[in-house]
Amino acid sequence: MIGMCFVCFLILLIIGIVVTFIMFYLFKVRPVVGFRGFLTGIFVAWLGGWLGSPVFGHWWLHYGIVYYVPAILGAFVLYLFWACCKEAKGG
Repeated sequence: MIGMCFVCFLILLIIGIVVTFIMFYLFKVRPVVGFRGFLTGIFVAWLGGWLGSPVFGHWWLHYGIVYYVPAILGAFVLYLFWACCKEAKGG
């Protein structure tokens, strides 16, 4: 997962943007308010997508080392984990 190609990075970035948009604007889950929160959400969702395949497994459709369904699940899970940690901290 460390030495990924640029296309794999872009796929994870698109997944991160879409997941953050869904959580930030549709479900109103905003651990950090404003544009800074949206950018931080993209980073957290990208990281979750990157960790999704090693954690949830390698199954179904993929491009290179990015398996789409585990990456999407990982992005949602890490975003929600981040939101719960921010809420528990009181911020």
